[in-house]
Amino acid sequence: MTGTRLDLCYVLTKLSQNMAKPTESDLNLAKYVLRYLNGTREQCLQFKNSESPLKLTRFCNSDCGASFKDRRSITGYNFQLSEKGSLISWLSRKQPTVALSTCEAEYISLASAVQELKFLRQLCKDMNIVIDDVLSM
Repeated sequence: MTGTRLDLCYVLTKLSQNMAKPTESDLNLAKYVLRYLNGTREQCLQFKNSESPLKLTRFCNSDCGASFKDRRSITGYNFQLSEKGSLISWLSRKQPTVALSTCEAEYISLASAVQELKFLRQLCKDMNIVIDDVLSM
């Protein structure tokens, strides 16, 4: 799932959190996921050559965890090397600490994304890949 079907990351994470005591709604959600998989067999990641200059495109966000039992927020980010290209890096996970506000949850998410951005920039530099990159997130 994490390497090929990014569209399933969130729902499978939620399902796996209830494996010890699944409920009827968890079973219904699992059936829905199986029907979704059956209907999207032909979808896949495609890697193509890009005619335009490479540009590191990124997005990050968080989901405030006030509604969850453990109150931990979800951090998420993704990176692409072209506007319409496939993802080269992504993450969706619970934050290690409980954020006291939505602003703090967003800050924690942004800090994780900036760490990954610095790694990807250095990786591109080490591989002699020239990217058109701007500093904004």
